[in-house]
Amino acid sequence: MKNLDSNIVRQGFGTALVGVVACLTMSGKAQATVIMDFESIAGHATEIIVGPTFTEAGFTLTKTTGLDFRSPGTTSHNFTGSTSLIDPTVNGVTTLTANNGNPFNFVSIDLGELNLNAPTDVPFTGTLAGGGTVTQTVTLDGVGFPSGVETFSFGSAFENVQSVSWVQVSPHHQMDNLVLDQSAAPPPSPPPSTLTTTMDFETIAPHTEEIIVGPSFSESGFTVTKTTGLDFRSPGTNSFNHTGSTSLIDPTVNGVTTLTADNGKSFDLVSIDLGELNLNAPTDVPFTGNLAGGGTVSQTITLDGTGFPTGVETFTFDSSFKDLESVSWVQVSPHHQFDNLTLKQATTDLGAVLISVGNVETIGANSTLENTGNYTIEGTLTNNGDFVNKGGLVTIESGGLMDGAGSFTQESGSLIVNGDINIGKTVSILDGTLSGAGTINGNVFLGDEAEFAPGNSPGTLIINGDLTVEDGAVIQIEFGDEIQVKGNLEIQPGAIIEIIFGDLDLPPVSVDLADFFVVDNTVNIDTDIVRVFSDTPGATIDVIASNDLDFVPIVDADVGDKTNASTVNVLTDVPEPGTLAIFGIGLAGLGLMRRRRKTA
Repeated sequence: MKNLDSNIVRQGFGTALVGVVACLTMSGKAQATVIMDFESIAGHATEIIVGPTFTEAGFTLTKTTGLDFRSPGTTSHNFTGSTSLIDPTVNGVTTLTANNGNPFNFVSIDLGELNLNAPTDVPFTGTLAGGGTVTQTVTLDGVGFPSGVETFSFGSAFENVQSVSWVQVSPHHQMDNLVLDQSAAPPPSPPPSTLTTTMDFETIAPHTEEIIVGPSFSESGFTVTKTTGLDFRSPGTNSFNHTGSTSLIDPTVNGVTTLTADNGKSFDLVSIDLGELNLNAPTDVPFTGNLAGGGTVSQTITLDGTGFPTGVETFTFDSSFKDLESVSWVQVSPHHQFDNLTLKQATTDLGAVLISVGNVETIGANSTLENTGNYTIEGTLTNNGDFVNKGGLVTIESGGLMDGAGSFTQESGSLIVNGDINIGKTVSILDGTLSGAGTINGNVFLGDEAEFAPGNSPGTLIINGDLTVEDGAVIQIEFGDEIQVKGNLEIQPGAIIEIIFGDLDLPPVSVDLADFFVVDNTVNIDTDIVRVFSDTPGATIDVIASNDLDFVPIVDADVGDKTNASTVNVLTDVPEPGTLAIFGIGLAGLGLMRRRRKTA
């Protein structure tokens, strides 16, 4: 425990507060600094009861004993000139926490005498996020009531605290303008990347008659096992109790089926399909989960006993069936059959995956990988399921390969392709960035929140398929970048083309939009939004829409705020040979600087 001397700023209220905030701004922390000033309850003439808690600016004050918080009104004899808060209970304790649960820095607080001019010592205790406590006692000087508010600053010891508490000693005080900062708090860790898979027993389909499967069955990285009684069966398509989908049966009354992950890691049981086996009869089926950290959870589900044999029901498990080591359930009578176990497993505890050179990993046909971290492919990822990027960074290095019959969808984050993608479905970039200098064998779709930045300052990205660019998407290119499209190119109205220059210590430079697109089949560029950015004041750039491409007239060549007053001329015809020569010279000597608009 640390004991610190109080640091008092004895100034007029406005000057003190501005000084504190100014210091924070100079230190670069202003964007994460808030002031709890109680102005959200301002405008009351008489004292009001606020309650046992008060929330503002992402923080909450709480008291658990005694009278509720009060706030003096503008006509009150102890109104300081600014809305404040009071704990009216002698020795009552006020506790401050952040609503998001993250640690914070307790920077300063304004305190004022409440009913009379009297010195007061107020002890503060901070509970550190990493464990332990710090203390600091501040002293009101007892003069200037009611408007003689003092600002007390807290030192570095009160950084990275999980909570701060202080005591309402006698004589009472009132509080105002708590300056709080979360810029130093570590950002919350991203959720781990997860692989969702379905155990549907289709690997043993089709069979017309009932078959004996054995005492265990493995599929999609999971295994079901029974240790007593008859082996698992699977009804055939000609069987009277075939549900229309391949299922599994434990034919032993009160037999126990146990589910585990083949890799030994914990998992979540999301749902299971159950159906009546021989007749319409309600059945209670008890499930027990063994938690990876110790202990058990249980849930009993009830078949409604109708619709045999095709009236299969899907049962979803509650949040307690997470982080499981195993799950077991009982084959009560009347019997049931099971199908479509939906299971979820973290791919790594740290949200980072590396498939190194020479190694091969597989996403199964019934599996969905949701990536939130760094996923790097130097070897091969055979994707027969669904790869969904949810804010992570997916990098396919040179020599790396994503193949298979599956899909890739990016909801946010970044995809860098310096190797190859060769999957059976369209690569869909709904949001975030696509970049790199590799090859995508298939179609590519860019949604309205996506950005396509081909190359690696600069470079060429090859698409052996169609490229469709939706309204709102951005294609950001610089000299030397090239997009090779072996199929059709469609850039829809409202899409944005950005051309980025570096330093232009040159004569006027002409840029032909056609130079950035090498297209084998149909070209349909319907956008009329082309933006040109340069780092050189006064540079002159001619933007040309060649007649051999299907451009609509360019009506918006917007230099925006990324340029230093460059001049942009919009042309609709190919320039004279002399101008093209200047263009060639410009390309040869152009100094380039990568300035991507978005970051991962």
